[in-house]
Amino acid sequence: MADVTTIFIIMYELSFFLFAVISLSFLIHFIRNYIRTKQKIIAYLIFYLANHILANFFGYFKLVLSNDDIALIFHIISEILDMSTLFALIMLLEVFEKNTQFTIKQTIMSMFIFAMIGGLISRPPVINESFEAYHLFTYSRSPIAIIMACFYFITFVLLVVMLYNNKKEAWSKKQKTFMSRLIVGILLSLSVAIVPFAIEFTDPSSYANVFINFAILTVFIQHIGVYINCYAFLKVSKNPWLLQRQKIHLLMVFNRSGIELFNKSFYRKFDQEESGLIAGVFSVINSLVQETTRTPEELESINLKGREVRFISREHFISVIIIDYSTQASEIAHKNFVEEFEKNFSKELRTFKGQSSNFSEAEEIALKYFS
Repeated sequence: MADVTTIFIIMYELSFFLFAVISLSFLIHFIRNYIRTKQKIIAYLIFYLANHILANFFGYFKLVLSNDDIALIFHIISEILDMSTLFALIMLLEVFEKNTQFTIKQTIMSMFIFAMIGGLISRPPVINESFEAYHLFTYSRSPIAIIMACFYFITFVLLVVMLYNNKKEAWSKKQKTFMSRLIVGILLSLSVAIVPFAIEFTDPSSYANVFINFAILTVFIQHIGVYINCYAFLKVSKNPWLLQRQKIHLLMVFNRSGIELFNKSFYRKFDQEESGLIAGVFSVINSLVQETTRTPEELESINLKGREVRFISREHFISVIIIDYSTQASEIAHKNFVEEFEKNFSKELRTFKGQSSNFSEAEEIALKYFS
């Protein structure tokens, strides 16, 4: 068993640098993407990945440092960063599903994290044992270990239930595929890691080899899970609507005269007369607000109970979207749709003489950004 453990340790040391290169590549890509787009979701993603990278950095060096006191400090830091990584993932999913900055789930997790940080810093109940040239840290059934076990279990349940509900309510194949990838990534990055943690409730000193083998194996699996999550969120950075559970009720484009150019209803079909009437009403409302307020500024939104109407105005047309609530994802998707619509139909918009059928290909643009 000792030979097997030695092989595992060598693999871990070699893979540490490989995983560091892969992780930093993802991080650099997301930072460049954020500088270019300024999307908040990418900022949260950078925070998530940076925590993961730092946790593994401290987690690696806590094993190989010769100074016991510094190794213990590195262990505590790596534990805090591991918890922070999971908290960042919860925030990443919740904040961009709705415009909710702080939820009950995040409050509960924060209470657990502060309790554990206090326990780890004030009187760390950590037992440091040596195995060959490496440190083996355990908690020996301390209260902190119980709190940590509850934290990881509750986080695991919250994430899986959240993603399962998202997948069940998703209406497009792309959304369901995205949720499936995240579920697999979270299962790999979290659930399997509980195995060596659970062993700490026993006395691992009698089978240190097995303990280390499990710990190193789960580090590999955690990395794979995090990379699956990062790959899934690469898709979100290009199409933020993938994270949305809300309904888009109507997407419409009409010219400055109030004539409908294009409409896409995702849940209810409107005939031509109804959609034309709706376009006219929106055009009149926009003009009425300008006339009443005596300002050239155009209408941007109308808030209704359980619904929100968003407007984007361009030189030759106005686009309207009716959704359950406004999020950064809905704003980005709507903005991208308008920009591509204007680019693809610039000639038709300038020479429009009543042929709305010229804009039928906008269906593909709508599905591109809202599915």
